[in-house]
Amino acid sequence: MARVTLKASPDGLQKAKAALRHFASKIALADLAGLSRTTVQAFFAGKEISVESFRQICEALELPWEAISGIKTEALSISPTRVEQPLENKSDSADCDS
Repeated sequence: MARVTLKASPDGLQKAKAALRHFASKIALADLAGLSRTTVQAFFAGKEISVESFRQICEALELPWEAISGIKTEALSISPTRVEQPLENKSDSADCDS
């Protein structure tokens, strides 16, 4: 089964780097997020990491993960659509007047 991954968008990466200034180092961020330094470095290098790790880093940075990834929330939600099916044989439909 394929692993689901995310990476920061260019704009998201800039925001994450700005938020990183509140930490002494990437190691301090990794400790707070409960992740390895390698994972945090991969995030800041713009590489793909697991969705869970991505969300943990964004949470530690106090940033919305959707905005950092560049994913539009509308794309994540599936809206139901009404499917109209043509009646192939109208004589099979119930007659309401009888």
